[in-house]
Amino acid sequence: MVFLDRASLKAKVRKPLAADEYMEYAKTAANEIAPRLERATEVPLACARACAAVIALTQRAADLGYKGVVSDAGVAVLAAFAALRSAALNVYINAQMLRDRIFADQSMAEIDRLVASAAADSETVYTTVRGRL
Repeated sequence: MVFLDRASLKAKVRKPLAADEYMEYAKTAANEIAPRLERATEVPLACARACAAVIALTQRAADLGYKGVVSDAGVAVLAAFAALRSAALNVYINAQMLRDRIFADQSMAEIDRLVASAAADSETVYTTVRGRL
């Protein structure tokens, strides 16, 4: 998102832009937005990776944890999977708007793999926890 200070905003609102001014303004805005969209894709992707790591840890807790608190591993895996899917939604929406289609496609492919893997892993953990209760 491009932010203008109050004076610039007033000037833009009061004075209509000529076609060439509008095109220049739009080009500048697009150039400023592009790196922000990449960052807005990278951050939730990193979050999804962290959530996948948490899901992996919950398997160990489900297998080896004290029976009286093993349900905590189940809650943790559900929370981590929900967080991963939430991050995935942000990747999906932001990647669609990226100019760098290679980065966008790589990000989409990675998030698809993370979601699929996490779905299977979280179900395994949940089943393990349920079996130990």
